[in-house]
Amino acid sequence: MSTTCFINGTIFTGHELVRDKSLLVEDGIIQNITAADKLPTDVQIYDLGGGILAPGFIDIQVNGGCGLLFNDSPSLETIEELIRCHRINGTTMLFPTLISTDYVKMVSAYETVELALNNNMAGLGGLHFEGPYLNKSKKGIHDGNKIKDISPNELDTFISGFSGGKLIMTLAPEKVSSQFLEKMTAAGILLLAGHSDVNLEQALQAFNSGITGVTHLYNAMSQFGSREPGLVGAALLSKDCWCTIIVDGYHVHPATLKVSIAAKGAEKFILVTDGMPSSGSKLTEYYLGKTKIDVINGRCSSSDGTLAGSNLTMIDAVKNCVNLLHQPLETALAMASLHPAQFLGIAHQYGKIEAGFFADLVQLDQNLNVLNTWIKGS
Repeated sequence: MSTTCFINGTIFTGHELVRDKSLLVEDGIIQNITAADKLPTDVQIYDLGGGILAPGFIDIQVNGGCGLLFNDSPSLETIEELIRCHRINGTTMLFPTLISTDYVKMVSAYETVELALNNNMAGLGGLHFEGPYLNKSKKGIHDGNKIKDISPNELDTFISGFSGGKLIMTLAPEKVSSQFLEKMTAAGILLLAGHSDVNLEQALQAFNSGITGVTHLYNAMSQFGSREPGLVGAALLSKDCWCTIIVDGYHVHPATLKVSIAAKGAEKFILVTDGMPSSGSKLTEYYLGKTKIDVINGRCSSSDGTLAGSNLTMIDAVKNCVNLLHQPLETALAMASLHPAQFLGIAHQYGKIEAGFFADLVQLDQNLNVLNTWIKGS
């Protein structure tokens, strides 16, 4: 039995910042938050040095990092390296994300993630398919030649889901029937609308058919207009709709996000990186297929100016949420941990520092730099 007591720091529980308390973790499970002057004996002491201890970040959209792109090699080695790369920046659970590609590669990625989950790979939450069931008119940087309609045979391959993780799918609801949406939802697949040109009525109908949120709000979707609110308007109007956001200062103007959070409330917003090979590295260029992407001042784009994912890490997103969107630190941290856990349906085990939860933790200094991370206490 291994017991660690975290002392001399501020603890973010998932809801509030608690000072002058200590945290007890035993065999990877959080036991309790206790008074600082009532430490148990015979335990390992970890001094937080006056910093912050928070739930580890959960990133549900990771295309790549540290020079690697999941699409290029959806292998166990790539997943392990992405976890290592993003863990340095506070992420203790991630979802490798496969951008629109052919069916054979989708099956390969699915089987690889399933194997990794069966082997209890630390830091892996599941898989995110972003496409190929999208609207070509909103393809963004995706390869239009890979975008297609969904087929029953393909769907049956993925319908069983993962026993130890989650499958997320971003799709354009106007390209998938409500029967398909309901079938996927019944199988436990988490559906997000994205790369879509739906109108308000279509979007609300899709929410009723099982879509629970939108991928990177404002980007690659029908916009909020005076006479047609589009997918953006539907997402902000629906109180149950989750909104993932890329807070890098490029994808969406900070003022736009501030207005959106003020209108909807912060409780349904999730920070994602949409990280690319340059995330967590010093790369100044990379390729998506045959398309060259330049990274200039943290902005990832093709030669025609099309954004191609982001250069973010999760701690960057948290800092930007505080500094660009002027959100309280508690809100920014919850957007990176508790909110994605709630979206995933795992908020009874992850996303909070509370008795009985897994000790997935991140240590930050007063400037919000990552000092250490723990996955199930290790």
